[in-house]
Amino acid sequence: MSSLINDSKRAEDIAAVIKAVGHPLRLRILAVLADGDFRVNDLVDRLGVSQARVSHHLNILRMRGVVSLTREGSASRYALSDPNVISLMNNIEANDQCDSNCSQRY
Repeated sequence: MSSLINDSKRAEDIAAVIKAVGHPLRLRILAVLADGDFRVNDLVDRLGVSQARVSHHLNILRMRGVVSLTREGSASRYALSDPNVISLMNNIEANDQCDSNCSQRY
């Protein structure tokens, strides 16, 4: 972490990933993709939101390198590019479940 003190480019890159992940629907998409790769229609069915919304958010995640895209004819399959994102999400979720007895918060 101390390497970020003198590396503003790296800090900007990490902040961009955190920003991309920091949306409720994107978090839900990543939670589904943690189980494997999926077609957009599969994500739509599992998440119960429109294809347009899912595609929009997948594009943001793809542009930041969080997910990857594989074309299968007219369909597209998405997968996690970096499983460390799930570790990040798990750490935040675990910290958020901290009750009033916890000694430390964000």
